[in-house]
Parts: sequence; C-alpha cells; structure tokens
Amino acid sequence: VDDKVDYGGGMGKLTMGRTMALFTATNIKDAGVVPQCNIELLQHLDAGGHIPSKLVDRKIPQSLGAVVSLLKSFKQDNEVDMTELKRKAKIIKEKPQEYDDEEIKEIRKGKEFYERCKGIKEIKKVVS
Repeated sequence: VDDKVDYGGGMGKLTMGRTMALFTATNIKDAGVVPQCNIELLQHLDAGGHIPSKLVDRKIPQSLGAVVSLLKSFKQDNEVDMTELKRKAKIIKEKPQEYDDEEIKEIRKGKEFYERCKGIKEIKKVVS
C-alpha cells in the first residue's frame, strides 16, 4: 500500500490494513419445536504488509469474540435435547414395538438387574 496517511506524531511506523466480514444466519427448517439457525462468519484481512505475530494473536480472538457472544446468547442445546428426548419417548409409548426373541431376553435381563439393584441400600447415586 503506497498511500501516505498522516496518523499523527509519536506513533512509530504504521501500516494501513483493511478487513471485511460477511455474517449470515440461516433458519433451519424442520428442526423441530425449538427454532434453530445456522450461523456463518467469513472474514478477510489485508494487513497491508508484515505485522507482528503478537498483534495477530491478540486481535484474531477479539474479532471472533462476537461469534462466541452470539453462541452463548442463543445456546439452546438443553432445550433441543429435551425436545428430541420427549419426541422419542412419545414414539416408544404410543407405537407398538416389535422385538425378536433375543431382544425380549435382553429386556427381561435388564428388568431383573434393575429390580436387584433397587433393593440394595448401599448403592451410591451418581449425579451426571
């Protein structure tokens, strides 16, 4: 860049740079009950020459901070998971399930194991 720019005195040697960003948020159709969207951020930096890596290490996280902030404010992972869990539970409760002999045997073993564990008073509950 050959432009002569007067930034004032005492700032040392400066380089003029340019940056452009394109931010898009697209609605995800048929994503279920909880509204969801896809977010994309494209950035281009013309540093105008060589710049110190310390400056890059400091400025890049700052520029991506907007995306992190957006992610935190719109985060609905728990709501999406709960909605999907309820949907699957409804299917299991309302639609008749067909099991082969091996599956029936495993279900019976699981129920028997559960009943045995229920009677043990020393079992510690794990918080997840």
